[in-house]
Amino acid sequence: MDKAIKKKTGVKKITQFEIIRHHVAGIDVSDNGGMVAAYPVSEKEVAVEEFGCYTRDLHDLTARLKSCQIESVAMESTGVYWIPLFLLLQEEGFEVFPVNARHVKNVTGRKDDGGDAEWLQKLHRYGLLTASF
Repeated sequence: MDKAIKKKTGVKKITQFEIIRHHVAGIDVSDNGGMVAAYPVSEKEVAVEEFGCYTRDLHDLTARLKSCQIESVAMESTGVYWIPLFLLLQEEGFEVFPVNARHVKNVTGRKDDGGDAEWLQKLHRYGLLTASF
């Protein structure tokens, strides 16, 4: 009856995963705008920027994403505020992943919208998110 208990081995940290998508952004959408996290052309440091909720702000955001050579966007919102941005991003040719907020909300270490956007961007980069819509 002397059985060895196997420990879980092979548990990877998120930085050890293979990068699936290189030109991605993460967006946390709220009623008054939101936060976007993206690598501006180089992949050395992620930039987190705030944007407003008006039409002009959304057009400025899509122009900024294009200037960063972003191809795919993961976005999270708990309300209906994501719909205009989703439609605009699709119209501009981005691959858009609206993510269910319940799937990513229980992750520790994220205390603000900027952290949420950065976390979404990182998960999307490693191919760990699925589109909910």
